[in-house]
Formats: sequence, C-alpha cells, structure tokens
Amino acid sequence: LTAVSITTNSIVWTWADNSALETYYQIVSSADVSVLISSPLAPGSTWWVETNLSPNAQYGRVVQAITSSSESVNSNAAAKYTYANAPAPLPYPSVDYNTLTAEWGTNNNPSETLYTVQRSLNSSFAPADLSVSLSGTSQFGFFGLTPNTTYFVRVKSTNQEGIDSPYTDMGATVTLPSTLSDPVLANPSTRTIDVSFDIGSNPALTRLSIAISSDSFSNTFYVQPDSSVSASEAFQTKAQWNGGTVTVLGLSPNLAYSFKLRAINFDGILNGDSNISTMTTLAAAPFAPNAVQEFDSTLGNHVHLYVPSDDNSSSTEYAFQYVEGGTWLQGDGTVGSTQVWKTASDWSLAHATNTHSGLVGNTSYTYRLQARNLDGTLTAFSSATSITAVNLGDSSFPTLVSVSPSETAVSVMTNAVLQLTFSETMVSASASGKIHLTAIRDYSGAAIAGDISGTLSVSSNVLTFTPSSALSKGYCYLVTVDSGIQDLAGNPVYVPKSWTFRTACDRDLVNVVSTGTYQLQFNTGAFDMDYGVAASNPQSSPREVDAAKLARAVARGGGDGSVPTYLVPSAILEINIYPAGGGTRMSVPKAPTLLTFSYPDADNDGYVDGLSPQVKAEDLSIYYMDEVSESFVRLPASAVDKDAKTVSVTLPHFSVFALMGTPNTSLTDAHAFPVPFVPSQGDTTITFTGLSAQATIRIFSVSGELIQTLEETDGDGQHAWDARSSDGNDVASGVYLFFIKSAADEKKGKLIIVR
Repeated sequence: LTAVSITTNSIVWTWADNSALETYYQIVSSADVSVLISSPLAPGSTWWVETNLSPNAQYGRVVQAITSSSESVNSNAAAKYTYANAPAPLPYPSVDYNTLTAEWGTNNNPSETLYTVQRSLNSSFAPADLSVSLSGTSQFGFFGLTPNTTYFVRVKSTNQEGIDSPYTDMGATVTLPSTLSDPVLANPSTRTIDVSFDIGSNPALTRLSIAISSDSFSNTFYVQPDSSVSASEAFQTKAQWNGGTVTVLGLSPNLAYSFKLRAINFDGILNGDSNISTMTTLAAAPFAPNAVQEFDSTLGNHVHLYVPSDDNSSSTEYAFQYVEGGTWLQGDGTVGSTQVWKTASDWSLAHATNTHSGLVGNTSYTYRLQARNLDGTLTAFSSATSITAVNLGDSSFPTLVSVSPSETAVSVMTNAVLQLTFSETMVSASASGKIHLTAIRDYSGAAIAGDISGTLSVSSNVLTFTPSSALSKGYCYLVTVDSGIQDLAGNPVYVPKSWTFRTACDRDLVNVVSTGTYQLQFNTGAFDMDYGVAASNPQSSPREVDAAKLARAVARGGGDGSVPTYLVPSAILEINIYPAGGGTRMSVPKAPTLLTFSYPDADNDGYVDGLSPQVKAEDLSIYYMDEVSESFVRLPASAVDKDAKTVSVTLPHFSVFALMGTPNTSLTDAHAFPVPFVPSQGDTTITFTGLSAQATIRIFSVSGELIQTLEETDGDGQHAWDARSSDGNDVASGVYLFFIKSAADEKKGKLIIVR
C-alpha cells in the first residue's frame, strides 16, 4: 500500500492487484483493522481517494482483499501526513515608528504547524532581510525598524514531513514617523519668528507640518509653504521647508506664539505632536504720546499723557519718560527714577495715574514712550511730545512754616502723626517719596536705621504723614523733608529740612539716652509714669535754664574759685524730664540715674585734649550748676575710667551738668637744675621742673634783691631760665634763692651760678 497525490485534505492510496480471487477490497485503519475506512471497492481496483481529511495530519491505512469465504488478506500498513494549509492573511494589529506586528490565520492547521515569516523592503523578497520559523503562534513582532519605511511580509506553513505551503502575502505596511524633537525658535521681530527643526531618524522624504497658535492651541493654524499662516495643514519635507529653518510671516507684535510639529508617513498616517516651544514677538515701537494739560486743586498744574493706538497687543506695557528730568511717570502724579510699566488701559485707570503734576508755568516739558514685550524686551523710544506749561501767575515759592512733633519734642506719644504746615496750599502728590521718618536710636541708646512707612494726606496747607504702625517708646526718630514739594502752581519748596524728636520712655524699662559725648541711663522705676528726656548743650540750645546765669556760672567755674576749673569742650548738658505727652518737669529720680561724659585724649598721654593749662584725666569731675550762686558744684562721687575715657556719676537731681577739671597745683617735686650752673661747661639754661600747671617763680639775691620773675602757664610742668636778670643782663656768679608759688602750694630753694 502506498500513498500518492497528497493534498491538504485528501490522500490517494494505491496498491497492486496480485490475485483474481478477491471478491472486493476495503481500506481500514492501520491502528485498528476493525475500523472500516472505505466502502467495498470493486475487485481488480488498485487505488482509492480518501477525502475530507484535516491539514497537516497523519493518517495510517491498510488495504484488505476480501475473498468469497470472507477471508481477509491484509496489505502492508502505510502512513502519510496531509499538507498544511497556507496561512490566511490578516491586518497588521500594531504598527509604530520602529516596530510592527504581523498576524495570520491558521486556516485550520494544528497548533504544532511550523510557520516561516519573512520581511523585506521589496515585494519580490529578493532578498528577504529577515526570515524566522516558529510554531505554536500566529503572530510575530518586528523590532528596530526604520521610521516611515515600507515593509513587506509573507508567511508559509510547513507540515510535519517538511513540505511547505505556498507563501501567503501579508501585504505592505509603512511604519509611523518618529516623534519630532521640539522646534527651536529664534530671531523674533515684530512680525516674524524663525522656526528650526530636525527630522531625527526619519527618512529625508518624510513630510511634516508646523502648527502655530497664540492661545495655547485652543485655535490651531499652520505654516504654509510660502511661510504665511492659515487654517489648512500643509506637509512638506525638510528640504522643502527651506532645509529645516522657516521664517514665519504675518505675525502680530507682542504676542506669545506656540509651535509644534508632527510628521505623516507614506500611507498618510500621522504620528504624535512634538513638545511645544513658545516665543513672543517683539513689541512695535510706540508712537509719540498724546498730552492734555489741566489744572485742579488736587494735582495743581499738570498734564495727562496717553498711549496712542498702535499695532501692539493689549497686554503690551508702556513707560512714559520725562526727558528733561531723565525720570519716569510713577502712576501717582509724580516722576521718579524707577521705570514704571503699565498697559495702555492701566495708565488710564485713575485721574492721577497718567499724570505729571506740579508743572511750573512757562516751562517746557518733553515726554516720550517706550514699550516692552511679554518677555521684557524693550523697544526703541517713540518720537517726543513737547508742551509748554501754562503760566498760572503764581511765582512765589512756598515755605515750611511749622512741624509737629516739634524739633524739641521729647515725650511724644506712640500714636503721633507728622504734620507739616506750609505757607500755602500744597499738592499732595508732589510730596510722595519726599517725607521720610526713620528710627535712629532705640530705647537702649543703640544706633539703628529703621525706615517707617506711612500714608500721606493733605488738607489745604497742612500735609499729614500717618505712620503705618505705632511708634516705639523711648526711641529717637529722624524726620527728613526733601525739597521739591509743590504748591498748586508747581512752585517747589527749595530748602530741605530735617529734625529729630523722641517718644516718651517706658517707665518699666531701662532707658538710655546718648550722643557721642554723653550717656544717660534711667533704671526701671525712675518715675511713676512714662517720661520724656530732654538732654542738650545749654550753651547752644538752652531749654529751661537762664542763658545769662549759665554764662556767668561757666565763667566763674567750679568750687570756691580758689583753684581754677576748666570746662571740657562740649561736655555740658542740660537735663529736663517731662511726663509723657508733656507737663510739669520732674526734678528728682526715684531710682539711680547714671550720667556718663566722654573726654578726649587722642594721644593717650593721660591729659585731656583741648585744655590749656593741661588737666590730667584723673583730675576730672562732674559738676552741677547751682542757679542761686551761679556757680558749678563738684559731685565728689564722680568716677574716672581712663581706659574708657569716661567720667560717670549718679545724679541727685536734674539740672545743668558739666565735666570740668582742675590743673595740678602741687609743688612737692619742684626743683631746679643744673646746680651749680656753669656756662663754661656748656650750660645754657637753668630748668625748673616738677612744677604745677600754673606757677610763679621769683629769683632773689641773698641780700633780698628781686632778680627775675618767671610765669609757668603752659601746664607742661617745667620752665627754662636763661640766667639773665629782668633787665636782660647776665646774672653774676654767686648764690641765689628761688621761691615758687602755685594756687595751693609753695616751694623754695637755692641756686649757684659760676661764670
């Protein structure tokens, strides 16, 4: 028995007829000869076609010759596989820019059927660039492909005996383009932006579009082959897009434009968008500003400036320059060094916003505009607009008449406001930025620099500055009023002014009031209420003391007058204490109050600088003024600190205090040399040393004749005598007596002259 003429669903079985004794033939299963496969076949038959078989399946058969006696003679057993069916073509289930998946129908082939999948770049598969055999699946994925490229795929099946079916052509497909990188934007102008791109791994013939939007792609437009923009999407190759750099035309000034790219493959299938790149076109240079002059009681003589219509977007910001001043409109009626930016609509929000106020009549003013785009890139200046301010007839300059708190205020409450009274009605806008309040010392006497913000208001000729928060107790504040505040006609206050005031001290704190020459320390509980401290030099700024009495007391000095006293320069202080908010002076502290004066000794020689005769630091004391006797009385508890160069004392009461010193009056160490005086041995003078700061030296002969009188006044402790008499003659050889007298001491001695 032999199998011939095999197909996917049939087998032709053939045999040789070796006898004429058969009644008929029949085909049975080789696995079980009792299983009949065919109906009886005519005697003499030599073949039979078995049909309706499964593809790629094995069939085993035996042919039996049946005799008249029903005896059976079996042939050999034969087995054969049918052919496998050719795979059925199916659509590609997945195609990407570098992968694709092929799928085919099994066409009733069993799962163990072997399939061969081939891929090629051409339909003839000459050659196939990949051939893979596999079983147990009807899919295969290709990886590492080239974007936007046509690929051909075919599949064949093979039966268990290695016999192939014809190839089934799966058809061609094109991979997607790869996603493009972000477009690169450059060289913006008012109407154009350069867009550059690269196609990456895509073939050179890959076509792409350039999308553009000014509203984050709520509305999308596309760059056209002629670089214009329209709603239709245009695809071109990189070469057609000017080699990858396109100057997009027809844009609007100062708008943010977003760009993105996408490519299309040769089958017309799009890939995803690139990331978005954004750039703003430049703002167009503005036209010259429009100017309208006005006058009112709020802004005085002023001009309103307007941004003329132009091609810029509504978000464009503008700045007005006042050319003569090199300054800029600030948006509150003033001009300043800060370049203030606003949109055209914002410049017209309020009456003062676009205003330059306080113009001076018959004076020329020139203005010009500058714009910037959303990225902050500036335009050139516009052309200029010039006006000549109307002359309102008022040419007098206003003056500052009075201030509150005053220049001598020392017990100001913490809720105080500043009030400036001028000689005429002022323009409040012109005072913006010209009134400054600064804390310069805190309650401990430490130097600080704290600017205090606040608001300005005006009522006729009174400007009020209200601090934004309460002032601090025991602080010293500096008020500075700049020049330039203007009256209604634009006439400015030319003279700036500054002064200080102090807030009342907190009774529950240790408060220190100080300057460079003195320091006052008030301990907790010094008074039963918060208090103000007025401390100043009464020789230049007397407050409560009688200036004439003070002058006489300073001239008389300290003590009983037997020993002169000398005032250390500027070391005199009038101290007055007032209840918070003002009231009657308080004269005696209830807790120790320490006054410390500093004294000058720049060369560290132990003597006070600036005094003649010289005074030693150790001879300094603090004195208070006795207004009855019009003299100064020494406070014996004065303590000298020569390292710190200070003198301190606890005050018994408040009055005028001075740092004074007494010159040295001791003659204990006074003597003369050389003794004897011998000119022939080179002696030229006789020196008296160890003297007091001031002393009188008298020289007598042994008979009592006065030879010479010498005065020591410079305080250096010594005086040289040239051994001449009062009439200028050399004193003869002999013995002489000297007598030295100071304000509180005497000394005598003997001299010998040998000529």
